[in-house]
Amino acid sequence: MKDYWMSEHTEALKDYYYSTTMEGRCRIIDKVLHKPLYEMAKRCLSNFGLAPDMERQQDIVIHLIYKAMPRLREDKLDGGFQYLWISAKNYTLTYILKPIKDGRATISHLPPKWVCSCTVDAVNLDEEYEREAYKRMVLDEIDLKLKGQHIINTTNAVFLLLLRDYLIEHDFDARGFGDYVMHKMHLKLSTYRAIAGRLRLRTKHFNEKI
Repeated sequence: MKDYWMSEHTEALKDYYYSTTMEGRCRIIDKVLHKPLYEMAKRCLSNFGLAPDMERQQDIVIHLIYKAMPRLREDKLDGGFQYLWISAKNYTLTYILKPIKDGRATISHLPPKWVCSCTVDAVNLDEEYEREAYKRMVLDEIDLKLKGQHIINTTNAVFLLLLRDYLIEHDFDARGFGDYVMHKMHLKLSTYRAIAGRLRLRTKHFNEKI
């Protein structure tokens, strides 16, 4: 086990797994796991001979928090460090190193736009790759909005996390998300519209585009 990953971090990962609320999980990440995850990302980049700049570190940490950790299984908890390390390496190979070697920009290098109004019309891609690139851009824009949330368990952040998971689970079809998130977060329609407006999300336009 690496010198920056202590037994307390493994225990925190177990607490994260057994936590019954999103707010509880966010607190564990913020108080205990935030620092070692960034160190893991930094060392992962160095391992591949890449400059460990903050933006790349953030991309890896976002992947670990929002994709790898939610997939944890009980039988993986004792080897949680190895599971996260392999996830970080796979992400780095696929989304950072490979695009560099292929000589093409990653989606995160494209000009930022709001999640539901962004377009890849100007990108020279075939139809299938364009669809996948658009999906990646949508996730990148949600992640960018999440980066802007100073406290991860705010209403805005929870809303974005639910949106991200919903899109992935429904093949990027946002229809039904309004009813889903209002039920999940116990929101009134007016509150839902206020949050969506505050975050500049327009799911109808998004569905037409995708």
